[in-house]
Amino acid sequence: MIYHVVPSTVWAGATGRTYAPDSLADEGFVHCSPDEATTVAVVNAFYRDAVDHVLEVRFDEEGRASELRTAG
Repeated sequence: MIYHVVPSTVWAGATGRTYAPDSLADEGFVHCSPDEATTVAVVNAFYRDAVDHVLEVRFDEEGRASELRTAG
């Protein structure tokens, strides 16, 4: 599994079954984390003061339709 964090209002605003975060258009990729511990660190670093709830979206690497690249 890989993990992605998204504000619940952004997720709810996705049309149909399609979701594409702004980073996909702006940077060409979707920010994801390799495990739950890293995901919690991301939430604490970037969403601690968020007014909206955030969701943890889990993606199965085997079920993806596009290329998966890792940084590092």
